[in-house]
Order: sequence, then structure tokens, then C-alpha cells
Amino acid sequence: MKYVRYVYLDGIRGIAALFVLTRHTPSFWDMTFFRSYLAVDVFFLLSGFVIANAYQKKMEKGELSISQFALIRLIRFYPLFLFSLLISTVNYSLHPMDVPILNVILTILLTIFFIPSMLINQTLFSLNSPYWSLFFELIANALYAVTRPFLTTKNLLLVIMASGLLVVQSAHYNNDLNIGFTWGLMPVIGGFARAIYGIFLGILIQNNLHHIQTTPRPALAISMVVLTFTLPSLGIYNFIFDVFALLFIFPTSIMLAITTEENYFSNIFMWLGVASYPLYVLHLPVSGIIDYFYHDIVSTSVPYSGLLLILFLVPLSIFIEEKMDKPIRKALTHRFFHPLN
Repeated sequence: MKYVRYVYLDGIRGIAALFVLTRHTPSFWDMTFFRSYLAVDVFFLLSGFVIANAYQKKMEKGELSISQFALIRLIRFYPLFLFSLLISTVNYSLHPMDVPILNVILTILLTIFFIPSMLINQTLFSLNSPYWSLFFELIANALYAVTRPFLTTKNLLLVIMASGLLVVQSAHYNNDLNIGFTWGLMPVIGGFARAIYGIFLGILIQNNLHHIQTTPRPALAISMVVLTFTLPSLGIYNFIFDVFALLFIFPTSIMLAITTEENYFSNIFMWLGVASYPLYVLHLPVSGIIDYFYHDIVSTSVPYSGLLLILFLVPLSIFIEEKMDKPIRKALTHRFFHPLN
């Protein structure tokens, strides 16, 4: 079964990455979108959908083993991850914290192997905090690969319901879903639950596309996602809205965006999708380096400095993906696999 590309899902992923960028670069904007932390849940949902779309049939037919699937996912993540870790190390050297140098060295070594630590601060990945979602996504990928033979629709629903309950509990504990990137029992449970819920729900949607009777409305889908990210704080009701977004808004948006039809904006959405992963792992260290050298210009030019940051980082991300990451992944794939049909 040939992999099908849905450009509007690419667009949603790229837009989500832009909202994450604005969240982590407040000095460039002098503002933030309160609910932009939910972009990660969109990433998880889309990741599950893409995994099932690209690999499930091959695994069902025995054309792809668990170990091969795991290697494919590592090849997808690691080249750009290691490059971003190098840039993150440079950024840290410009903004060092008051911790022993041995802690920093050990943190770098652990991060290379995607192992979180608390040797610098209380975030899971001190050098580049967005790595936390990649960490939980890799765990969820491994669980999917191992349990896939047993993932009937009924069992998928059970996994989604169980992880969904943990998501609700995490949201109630934190009063929102901005949780999962720090140490602590509930934050770790929350991050893990968000990944499992989103990825397995994405798999469920992909597996049941033939049952979905919605008329594609990509413009409506994108509008729903953007409005969700820009909604201001609702105080004590934040956790209720966040749960509602995960249960209804985001799945509905994904289903409304599933179409292979293209229009004038399709290329824009496609390139936003191409930029999304590099943008996600590079925006924090690159913006930190820029802010270090041009802080006065950045701080006195908001929000134009933020717009310029996007205009710089999006093309840079596309270039890195197309000219560096993709060729490396292609070479590694040919090194370890026969071409997969």
C-alpha cells in the first residue's frame, strides 16, 4: 500500500511548530499564546496517523519487523536530533548555569542517548527542553510496535480510554496540559499519557478512514486548531478546555483535514510540514544564540524581531531538512535496508 501524503495535515503540523516557536521565544515577541503548549498534542496525534499510514500494512504483511521499524524511527529522529544537540550545546555555552562542568558533560552524554537527567535543572532535557516530547514519542512508538498484533479496534479504544483518563488526571492536577517536560511523578505520567493518547488515537483514525464519512473542510480544520492555540487563559477552567480540545477539537480537525485534493495554498502547507521537525528542535538554541549577540536589537524591535526570526528559521529549516537531514536518512536507510516497496 503506497504512502499517501495529506498536505493539510502537513500544514497543521507546521503551524503547530510555529506556535511552539512563539512560546519559547518571548523576548522576540513580548507576548505569548497561552494555549500554544497544546501544539505538542497535535504532533502526537499526527505522528500516530503518519505511522499507521506509512508502516502498518508493511508490518501486518511481515515486510517490516519490530526491530526494523524501531531502526526506521531512530533514523527519522537521530541525525537532526544530534545536529540540534550540537547547536544546543553552543547555546548553553553562551548562557551557562551555575552548575559543575561535570554535570554539563554528563548531561550532554546522556542526551546523546536520549536519556533525561536532572543534573542541570528540573527539566527532563535541560539543553533543549522540546526533546521531552520526542522522548515520550519514541517510547510510544516502541509500545506500538510490540503491541501492534493485538491492536484490534477494541483494544485500541481501551488504550486510548486508559491513557485519556491519565491525561484528564494530569490536566486536573496541573489545571492545564502544560505538563510533561519536568521531573516529578505527575509530570512524567502526564507526558507519557499525552504521547500514548495522541499517537494511538492517530493510529485509530488512520485505521478507520474507510468508516469516516466527514466532508473534508481543511480551512475549517486549520481555523479550529489556530483558534484553540490562541484562546487565552480561562483560569480554573483551563483543564476542562484542554481536555475538550484533546477529546474533540483536535481529532475532529484532523478528520476534516484528511484530503488529497490540492489548491493554491497546498505548496505552502507542504513546505510548512517539511520545516516542522527542524523548526521544532532548532528554534530554541538558534534563537538563544541570536538573542545573545543581538539582544538589544531583539528586545527593542518586538514583535518584528519575532517575525524576522520566523522568516529566517522556516527557510533554514527547509534547507536543513532537504539538503542535510533527508540525504543522511536516505543513506542510512540504504545502508541498513533493502529498498522498501
